[in-house]
Formats: sequence, C-alpha cells, structure tokens
Amino acid sequence: IRTSENQTTPHPSSADFVNGLLRAPITSIIGFSEIIGNRNLGETEWEKYVDFAHEIRNSGMLLLDMINDIRDISKIDKGEVRLQPERLDLSQVIVETMSGFQDSCAERGVDFVYEKPDEPVEVMADPHAVRKILKNLLSNAVKFTPADGKITVSSQVSLESVTLVVADTGIGIEESYIASVLAPLEPLMRVNVSPQQGAGLGLAICKSLAEMQGGALRIESIEGSGTTVLVTMPAGSGRN
Repeated sequence: IRTSENQTTPHPSSADFVNGLLRAPITSIIGFSEIIGNRNLGETEWEKYVDFAHEIRNSGMLLLDMINDIRDISKIDKGEVRLQPERLDLSQVIVETMSGFQDSCAERGVDFVYEKPDEPVEVMADPHAVRKILKNLLSNAVKFTPADGKITVSSQVSLESVTLVVADTGIGIEESYIASVLAPLEPLMRVNVSPQQGAGLGLAICKSLAEMQGGALRIESIEGSGTTVLVTMPAGSGRN
C-alpha cells in the first residue's frame, strides 16, 4: 500500500488478522459477562440477562471453532496429520452429519435435502476426515444461505471414485475469489474476513483433507446465485 512516492506501508501479517478475529468474540464475552455480573440493567431484567448469556455462549463457540480451524490448518501444513483410510458407507456418514444441522435449517426456513441413493455408497477414506469435510461444507452452506433458501446434499458414483456434492442457493462466491478461499492461510490475509463468520479456513481444510486421501475438491459458484462444492474420493469398491 503506497503512502508516498518513497514510502510504503506493509500489508498486515496473518498474526494481525488472527488477533482481530479473536478479539471480537473475546470482547463480546467479557462485555456481556460484566453486564450480567454487575447487574447493570437492574434486578428485574432477567430475560435480557438470559439473552446476553446466549450471546456469551455463541461467542465462545465461535471462538472455539476459529481456534480449532487455525490449529487444524497448522497441523496439516506441518505434516502432522495422519489419515487412516478405510471402506465406509458415505450415505451413513451424510445422514449422521446432517442431523446436527436440521434444527438450525428448520428455524431459518431453509430447505435441507439429501438425495439419498437406493444402495450404499462406499468410499475408501478416513472416517474422521470425511466427517470433518462434510461438517465444514454444511456449516458454510447454512451460514451463507438466507431464509427460504435450499441446501442439497448428493453423491455421484463412478467405477473409480465417488463425488460428494453440497449445493446451496446462498450468496455465492465471486469467481476471482475462489482460488484464495482454497489456499491454506490465505483467508487469514483478507481484509474483509468477518469475525462473525470465523477464520474462513474451512474450505482450505476440506481441500487439504481430500487431497491427502487421493481426492480433490472443486467449487462451482455464481455470486448471488449459490455455491456447489464437489469433493471426490476413491470408491470403496475400487480398492482392497
């Protein structure tokens, strides 16, 4: 960023952005805690105090998610993650993981659909990694899909591979922006990362976990019209 003919201001470091992201939920937790602890609103505003307690919990959960994402991408970057692929039924994993998002979708009026095939869909993958990938993709879809929108989960099966597909009718991603959201640590360097949206590392983590298992992740998106994320994994029937 140029400030004069001979001087430049360096871009903020990733540590600056992490500090900014963590500061918002921490400040919220401290502020609401002080209001409740000091009874600043008086002795009778218990409903407001309950609302503040919920805000504290939400900020705490957001903070925990951000810390976990930063830890995960750091471990992946250092080569400290070891996956153990095994044959598993992707359909079962999808049903189990989707159950954790049913209530939030229902509350917001978001149509949440799994196009379940008639037969089991076997993949050769690490079960914890698959759950992590799907949880991150669904979390993003729910976060960025407005009320009355739709989230659809499906799978595409071929002889050698299986593709997990998560599609939403949310806000979409600008085409020039897609590469950066998939680059490890790159999301932390964006000036428009919102503390309310977390560290923005979910897609980069998903891409790394997919590639570590011989798979791939691809994004198809139109800004304002929704996003489709496709994660390809080796088919369970094609490996011993």
